[in-house]
Amino acid sequence: MQPLQEIQRILKVHTDPAALAAHRKFVPGAEKMYGVGMPVLNMIAKQFRKADFDLVQALWKSGSFEEKTLAAKLLEKIATKDPDQYGALST
Repeated sequence: MQPLQEIQRILKVHTDPAALAAHRKFVPGAEKMYGVGMPVLNMIAKQFRKADFDLVQALWKSGSFEEKTLAAKLLEKIATKDPDQYGALST
């Protein structure tokens, strides 16, 4: 299974109606959400910490609040390893 599909599977498994309601309250403009809490997102980010920039882009393009959050978390790890290549993304 491809990393993006694996992450989406994990997000679907961990969907929580209470987390979805909280996300909708605090991020009202987000259209697509799974309803997954931050502890699970942190676990996923840790599991995929050796991801490459292609996965970051795929997550961002997928468009859900959680996928974009994961993209940002993974990009932080990638940019720390190679700031010359990815440092410009932070400006």
